[in-house]
Amino acid sequence: MNKAFSPCPRPPSSFRVAAWYLVMSAAAVVAATCGAPALASQAVGEFGSHEETSGNVLPMMLDPVLEQPTPQIVFDRRNIVLWLAALKRPEFDVRISALDAFAAAHRQGVTDLQDAVPAFEDLLAHDPHQSVRSAAAQALIDFDHRSAASSLQAAVSAGSPDHALVIAVDSALARWDHAGARAMWVARLASCREHPTAAVSAIQSLAKVQATEAGDAIIACVRDVTLPASLRLEAARALPSVRAPGRSDLAAKLAGEAAPWGPLMALLTLGAADDAQAGGMPDPQSLRLVEELTANADARVRALAVGFLRRASIQAALAKPQLVHDPDEHVRLEMIRVFAAAASSDGALTALSGGLDDVSEPVRTTARKALFQRSKTNPTPAEFASAIGAALTRGRWRESEQAAILAGELHLDSEAEHLAALLTFDRPEVRIAAATALRELSLPSSLPALMARAQELTAAAGPAAKDPPLYETIGKETAQIFMAFAQVRHRESVELLEKYIPKRSGFHPVARGAAIYALGKIFESQPQPQLHEKLLERANDSNPLDPEAAEVRRFSAVSLARMGAKEALPTLRELYDTENTTVSVGGACRWAIMHMEKAELPPCRPISARAGPFFIESIEAHPPSKAP
Repeated sequence: MNKAFSPCPRPPSSFRVAAWYLVMSAAAVVAATCGAPALASQAVGEFGSHEETSGNVLPMMLDPVLEQPTPQIVFDRRNIVLWLAALKRPEFDVRISALDAFAAAHRQGVTDLQDAVPAFEDLLAHDPHQSVRSAAAQALIDFDHRSAASSLQAAVSAGSPDHALVIAVDSALARWDHAGARAMWVARLASCREHPTAAVSAIQSLAKVQATEAGDAIIACVRDVTLPASLRLEAARALPSVRAPGRSDLAAKLAGEAAPWGPLMALLTLGAADDAQAGGMPDPQSLRLVEELTANADARVRALAVGFLRRASIQAALAKPQLVHDPDEHVRLEMIRVFAAAASSDGALTALSGGLDDVSEPVRTTARKALFQRSKTNPTPAEFASAIGAALTRGRWRESEQAAILAGELHLDSEAEHLAALLTFDRPEVRIAAATALRELSLPSSLPALMARAQELTAAAGPAAKDPPLYETIGKETAQIFMAFAQVRHRESVELLEKYIPKRSGFHPVARGAAIYALGKIFESQPQPQLHEKLLERANDSNPLDPEAAEVRRFSAVSLARMGAKEALPTLRELYDTENTTVSVGGACRWAIMHMEKAELPPCRPISARAGPFFIESIEAHPPSKAP
């Protein structure tokens, strides 16, 4: 097999979802997400993009934009009577199930359930079972019933053994900034050693409401070396939010404790985990300490220190350029962000260009986005273009992919030849990026290379059907090329595109939809009777045992309208009536009719989404109301 058709699956990135330190239920200081393969990113319909980069989204998915009605919730309101009765049953598990049902229905969009709230409050106050009281509290929180704040506080004030309840109630009270809760949280810190989970929840809540009165109590937790490191870390993280005084001296002392927790606590105390810098900018003493910690042996400390410097003193961060080559990918990412924030600084172009080939996908994409921003103000565009051209030709797939995306986004026509050469690269990521870039450039000079590649892909699609990853790759690569043909109305591609119309053609549905879309663009306002019948047959194929692909039906209807196939109107009207809740077909037919008749039609009917399932539901004979 030609190596250009090898699926070459991307190896899993080592940049995994990382928690720099876990504080029981606390959030991490830094979380870095493993990027999914570009081919698998879902952005629009069934075709994706490189993160939020718009260039790799197939234009056909947004042309035309089909209006999507809000789903209609179907709920049998007789269930409410059953659930209210269940709340009074002697079996505690039945009461719990009824509470859960109310909460689930509310989350699913069922409205007008407020009449049940008094029953929730009664169970919270008087039910003898802790599990029922917890379920009642959770239901009140789900309903965002702020009037129950005092009752919820009372449910956890006495030291509830239900940790989940404590965390849920604390979170709600903090979200509502309930006045009486602050004193409870501060008092709870006095017994943090006996109840560490409750103490962590209290610290997080105090930080969320920025309770300055809690500073001394939280500092005491940070200073207490006998407490678990996880609790001390969370307390240190909260100090900037409560604006506790004396943090600079405390940080200096903490930095002398054993690594990594001491240095991490020092950085958190100064506000290293606070993107908004709620605790204010560090003084010179603290800034020197942070600079020293960028050389710490622990990568978590280095990364946190670099990130802090980026926000506190970009010049101090730029004085550490060697960290862009740090063995730890988290540190490299933070340093790339530094150069992204100062993209016009000396050395930024070199550092960011080098980041395009990093083994970490987040580092690569961050570097690429920074280069894109730099291009808008770059005083030496020739130097910038030279860096992109070099990245396209070195043969390293990571930087070739990122450089190809950049070349398309920046419309670097000078790189069209290099991009065309990448159409047969041995990595699918690069091939798709190159095809997308050429489509964005939309240059007539690139059409022969795109046509040749499309013919190769067409020949390879049949044998690839037994290899799903390869089949997907070929389909998406082909679709991008067909989008290029659509943009320039490439008549020479018509014969090739027509091969994709038949149902049994063996091509990927996305590629078939793209081919049909392209035909509609090429023959816009030019009726093609020989094509109308074929496309109408595809649009009308709703065989329940062997249905046509939704993409094919959708773009068959759209292309018929673009060509001006008025003889298709009766069938399109029938499909609009019978498949009115399916935007891909009914919505496309609606648009097609309006396009040809220049008249407005009612929007598609909303899809009915049945609420549930629930633990008990009405089974009486008369039909339920559709009103939620």
